[in-house]
Amino acid sequence: MIVVDAGPGTGKTHTIVERYIRMISRQDISPKDVLLLTFTNNAAAEMEERIKKRMSELGMEKESKLVLAKTFDAFCLSIVLDSPDMISSFFDFPERLTRAAIMHENESLNRDYFVRFLDNFLNDCGADYGDIAVIASQNADSLMDLISNLMSKGLIPQRSGWFGNNWDRILEGDTEAVIRKLNENNDVSSQGNTANSSKLGKIGKDDSYLLPELLPDNVLSDDDIRRVAFDDRATLFRFVHDVYYAYIRQSVSDNRLTFNLVSVFAFTVLYRNASVRQRNSFNYLMVDEFQDTNANQLMIALMIMKEPNLCVVGDWKQGIYGFRYVSIENITEFEERTVEYRRFLNQGGEKRVPFSIPEKISLPLDVNYRSSQNIIDLAFECIYLKGSEADDVKRDELESKVVKITADDDKHGHTDIRFVQSDSKDGEVEDTIRAIKDYVFSDCYSICDGKEKRRVGFGDIAVICRNTESCRRIRDACQDQGIPAYLQGDVQIMSTREGKLALAWLRFVNNDKDPWAIVPIMSDMDYPPVRIERASKDHHAIPEILLRQREELYRKRRRITELLTSLYGFYGLDNDITQAIITTMSSIHRGSLLTISDVIRIIEEDIKNKATYPVENFIDSKAVTIMTMHKSKGLEFPIVITPFIDKGIMP
Repeated sequence: MIVVDAGPGTGKTHTIVERYIRMISRQDISPKDVLLLTFTNNAAAEMEERIKKRMSELGMEKESKLVLAKTFDAFCLSIVLDSPDMISSFFDFPERLTRAAIMHENESLNRDYFVRFLDNFLNDCGADYGDIAVIASQNADSLMDLISNLMSKGLIPQRSGWFGNNWDRILEGDTEAVIRKLNENNDVSSQGNTANSSKLGKIGKDDSYLLPELLPDNVLSDDDIRRVAFDDRATLFRFVHDVYYAYIRQSVSDNRLTFNLVSVFAFTVLYRNASVRQRNSFNYLMVDEFQDTNANQLMIALMIMKEPNLCVVGDWKQGIYGFRYVSIENITEFEERTVEYRRFLNQGGEKRVPFSIPEKISLPLDVNYRSSQNIIDLAFECIYLKGSEADDVKRDELESKVVKITADDDKHGHTDIRFVQSDSKDGEVEDTIRAIKDYVFSDCYSICDGKEKRRVGFGDIAVICRNTESCRRIRDACQDQGIPAYLQGDVQIMSTREGKLALAWLRFVNNDKDPWAIVPIMSDMDYPPVRIERASKDHHAIPEILLRQREELYRKRRRITELLTSLYGFYGLDNDITQAIITTMSSIHRGSLLTISDVIRIIEEDIKNKATYPVENFIDSKAVTIMTMHKSKGLEFPIVITPFIDKGIMP
């Protein structure tokens, strides 16, 4: 078992590729014996491409066709679709999944499906659970998130109860941690009497589930705090179990899959069937970005290995997906976790993990080939800063865990770090635009391409923000200033101008007397307020040009792609956001029986819930890249600007 601590910019992918090449260069190892797993399609494609390129250089073109580099999601889906009929036996219900099952990736559609399922469940059985059912009916999103959390931990409902490693401990949570947080939030002396209501919502993900919220004016006594922490939640657990079980059963009945369900189903099939484990077993397994795995994925990894030849590569400091219920403890407590999971998986006498867990070999990658030493030192110093006053940063403890990274300075010329303190959010936007112009148009900066120096171009610059709202502000400012720029990564596309135009026009197409449609359309076109008000009350006052455009779009109402393309053509819009919206909405419309009214509701929910969708570079690459930090990981740019570095925003 090898654990590679791969700091940022230390040649992680290169190391994986070279290890793979050395392995299959041995006569006794075939590419079919080695599985490479990671978490994004881009990462899997890059690994596969680089491996095949090296194999081609070594004259191994025939063997390169056997390279297996997949995402965890794709691998689990292949297991499920290979044995869909085996899933139901684990849950003991008669419904059967088939190979025609459809994967639904759209988060809004999945939430809409869950809400409709929950409504039906509560209508049929809600009376059995009392007030809990009433609360759940008003918090469907929270209940769905809770079920996703349980799935990630490998906690699965069966007909007669729960299945999973330490399922009772997971359900109960850390009661003492709950008491500590309740006491912190109960202190109104320094934070005002709203502390309870603003923080209690965060407890559930880490320490407990669905604790009751408090009114802003409540201050709990010590007895109240202990009563809340130790409250009997047997009925609550029964309710969550029954909803979770019924949701899985309904999804199977509807032949409907999501990424979370696929992961759970892959686990159950592997756990129950030795033949499936045999068909999907490998002599060697390498997992990239291992800090992004959850408990369920680590158990799946153990069950598909013939021998303890597991190499995991990751960096716990880059474990930034806690909101997706990943567990960095998989890497920080690797030995303890693998021993514990092997013991659990082998209960009942069946050897699902047919080997003992050997002592791990730790291999740090500690030379950074991407940045200079001054940038690295500043970045590591940021690890010890507080993101907010509430953070408890134990510097000595962190320093003992952090592998020191040094720069390969021979690869870098002059580098610099600049700090700008702005007086407002708008000022930060202006300062960002000013910096972009300074880099491109002044003669103060150059970039080394090999031995040649050249001027800075817009495509050399990345603006990295904490959230998509900040990204949109920078992009809009770039557009206003004539700076070529595009959003990259996961973006709240429906909250952009383009998204809101789509919503308004779909409503107008659906109902030409809808004031919530015509008002934003005319406001965007700078019609006078008096004329907008008149049009909102009198259909005949709507400008003729808009009525003609509506007629054209109405004829295309059953062809959503054509409708949106025509709409954006009306405005002369063709950019990364319009392309992402067209792709997303056509996928939603095509993959279901949804009407335009349903699509309108989904867009409205996306705006309300700040839903994000992947946005790719559909325009000239000689433009400023704007993206969130989550999507920038692993990428390289000569120049990086990071606005909005505020306490409470930047972790």
